[in-house]
Amino acid sequence: MEKREDCGTEALQERALCVRRDIAGMPGALHDGYLFSAVSSVDLLVWLYGRVLRVHPESPLDEGRDRFVLSRVAAAPALYATLAEYGFFPREELWEYRRLGGMLQSAPEFRHAPGIDVSCGVRGIGLGLALGLALALRDAASEARVVCLLGADELASVRHFGVNLLMPDEHFDVGMFFDVYKMAREFAQKNGKNLFITGGSGFYLKALLSGLTPKFERVESGLSNAQIYELVSSLDPEFAAKFSANDTYRLQKWFDIHSFLRSSGRGEAPSSYLCENTLAPVASNLAIFELSWDRDELRARIKERTRAMFEQGLLDEARELFVRYPQRPKPLNSVGLKECGGFLRGEIKTQTELEELICTHTAQLAKRQRTFNRSQFESKFSGSVGECEEKITEFLSD
Repeated sequence: MEKREDCGTEALQERALCVRRDIAGMPGALHDGYLFSAVSSVDLLVWLYGRVLRVHPESPLDEGRDRFVLSRVAAAPALYATLAEYGFFPREELWEYRRLGGMLQSAPEFRHAPGIDVSCGVRGIGLGLALGLALALRDAASEARVVCLLGADELASVRHFGVNLLMPDEHFDVGMFFDVYKMAREFAQKNGKNLFITGGSGFYLKALLSGLTPKFERVESGLSNAQIYELVSSLDPEFAAKFSANDTYRLQKWFDIHSFLRSSGRGEAPSSYLCENTLAPVASNLAIFELSWDRDELRARIKERTRAMFEQGLLDEARELFVRYPQRPKPLNSVGLKECGGFLRGEIKTQTELEELICTHTAQLAKRQRTFNRSQFESKFSGSVGECEEKITEFLSD
């Protein structure tokens, strides 16, 4: 099912304003204790229905549509007003909110109002319903997605660490990551919970298992990666065996250590120095599972993901970030945002070229990640989604 034509940021903001006005006019919405929850959910709902969800008001029960589950029932007035704004039913229905026999009641009901996919009136059951619906759709080989809006109490029921900690221009490093990990580990041990570390940098995971190395002043070498790698191979073959000639970060770090040792009159190899001066590991015996994709399939998924990001407003988001942070902090140089910055400054001429560059750079990043994982995590399990799921289930049952 194709997604409806999406809206620009200004159009979404205008729609959100209209939705807020409609909520204020709904009978009882101002007095049933739901006003804050409803109004605070408007921007997210308007964005979801305008940019993300593949749904059509003309065919609200289409089998190929995405499903939306409102677990935060207090936001029902916002959902109703959003559906009306996007044409699922006449706005006049909003003025009958909570009226006896009316379409729109306190809790959304499936088939009672167009656009409602799941009846959900009891706090805490929305996430379970959404997961069950997602599994059923997967078993039916459907490409439909499921989105669930949770309340704060449900989010708090499953603790997350390292989420929503910093703004884009705030500093973060591996030492701070260690602090977050220690808090998460303490919580898991105290409550008898399993601890999952997902996504993020392979370097951080390697540092957890191998220990943190000392910091060194950066030295401008004036050499290419190939020239530094040739130097590494001749002076420190142990280090060279662990990294590729394309690993700019680690080649630069080796050169920094090498320069430090030379200026200190020490003749040892950087790998020997690191072995003696690296701090003790923070974690041990971690089970590592890596999703492995066929190269062509991975490139196809990258292309599809890039297309979806543009459909969901990547350029608008990038534009707002570059305006808000003109100093261009490190996160704005990540793959995707960096290229968007070039496009917004006129350095990249067409959106087609922009999308192709993001796909290419993402594929290159994925290749570097695979190379790093292969050289650094010998005991990891690598397999397809199904194979990893089976192994993780087996691991947790032991």
